[in-house]
Amino acid sequence: MIDVLIEVCSVARLNPATHTLIVPSDGVSGTVAFTASQSLQSLGVSTVRVVAKLQPSKPDQRLSAATPSQPFEVGT
Repeated sequence: MIDVLIEVCSVARLNPATHTLIVPSDGVSGTVAFTASQSLQSLGVSTVRVVAKLQPSKPDQRLSAATPSQPFEVGT
């Protein structure tokens, strides 16, 4: 399965570290559990999805560090 993920990501120019495979089951709604070394043929499915992993959102600290509280010194 990892080989499939890497091959599909390379063809679509995606980063395999930020994507994962989901194997939907044919009959019942849900997904099929699989291991990384399992082959597609052993799963008995016809569809595999490549989806992006959810990344935790972090505030952009570059903006707050680049904007000082007083941009100019005011002389009196």
